[in-house]
Amino acid sequence: MISFLFLACGQQESEETSNVHDSIITESTDTLFTNKISSEIDWDVALSFINDYRDMEDVLHAEEERLNWVDNDTRTSTNFKLIHRKMYEDARKADELMGLDYVAIFNAQDYPDQGFEIAETNEQDSILIVRGIDWTTFEVQLKLIYEEGSWKVDGAGDVNMQ
Repeated sequence: MISFLFLACGQQESEETSNVHDSIITESTDTLFTNKISSEIDWDVALSFINDYRDMEDVLHAEEERLNWVDNDTRTSTNFKLIHRKMYEDARKADELMGLDYVAIFNAQDYPDQGFEIAETNEQDSILIVRGIDWTTFEVQLKLIYEEGSWKVDGAGDVNMQ
C-alpha cells in the first residue's frame, strides 16, 4: 500500500511538470507565431532614429535634455531607454565633472555632419549597420526588436550592443 501512494504521488508530479512544459511550449510557439505575423523588419525605424538623434545632438547640449529626448522617443524600446539613461547616470556618479565623455549611441565623440544611410542589414539578428553619408568609414550598429506592436531600436553604438 505504501508503494502505491508513492507511485500515485510520482504520477501526479509528473503530470504537473508536463502541464508546465506544455504551457511554456505553447507560450513560446505563440510568441514565435506573433513575431512572424509582425511583418518584415522596419529598418527605417532605426535609420530615422539615428538621423533624428544626430540632429538633436547639434541642438540640445544639456545632458538631461538629450536623455529626456531618448526617453520620450517612441522608436526606442523600454530596455534601451533604461540602459541608455543608466550609462550616463553611472558615469556622472563616477566622475561628476566629466560624466560620459562620448556619445554612447554613436560610440564616439564626433559624428557625420550629413547623417547616416543604411550600409548593411542582418535579418536573422535584426541588426543593421549605418554609415555616415559624408564620412563613409564612420559606422554605427543598431539592433531592433518587435515590442508593443512595432519595431523599436533596442541597441545602438555602445548602448545594449553585446
